[in-house]
Amino acid sequence: MAAPKKYSDELRERATRMAVEARKDPAGRTGAIRRIAEQLDVHPEALRTWVKRAETDEGLREGTTSGNRAVLSFALYDRHVQFLVGAP
Repeated sequence: MAAPKKYSDELRERATRMAVEARKDPAGRTGAIRRIAEQLDVHPEALRTWVKRAETDEGLREGTTSGNRAVLSFALYDRHVQFLVGAP
């Protein structure tokens, strides 16, 4: 059973949106994540992870998007099942 979420989806979305917007402004970029995390009582590293994923999904940062991550996970799972069943 998965552990319960520490932060609600609404808080996560709000904090992420605020931080991404703040990081777009060069004047407020420095310390934006820590500042917003303190305002919303969220751990800064949790917010930093959410922001990295959001920026990747928006194309602002290089990396694998959430959608592509799901497709790759399914492909690996499918390959693993084929191996176990003995399919070519």
